[in-house]
Amino acid sequence: MERVFELQRSLAALMTQEFLKSVVWSDPDNQNVSREIFQKKTLPFLQRFLDQGKREGIINPSITWEALMAYTSALASIKLQPDYLKSSEEHKQAIDRLFYYGLIGK
Repeated sequence: MERVFELQRSLAALMTQEFLKSVVWSDPDNQNVSREIFQKKTLPFLQRFLDQGKREGIINPSITWEALMAYTSALASIKLQPDYLKSSEEHKQAIDRLFYYGLIGK
């Protein structure tokens, strides 16, 4: 999990909202590539993550795929807010920890 956090911080440092708007979302080809990567890479990774976590007893077995997708969507909307990009690293790490560990986790 710490490696996931580290990779997220590295990626976030490279991206700004202006970059995303100008490069990714303004070009339909880039939008299609982003959608394809999400469908072919990100979603299968999340499914494996959920399944493995359940098998290892780390993720509550009652967490459904649909619940994870809804929660991930909510997290994405938080991270796309302009104020989020301007927030402190401590705040960003707290948001990530809430996502992966919940209120009672590590």
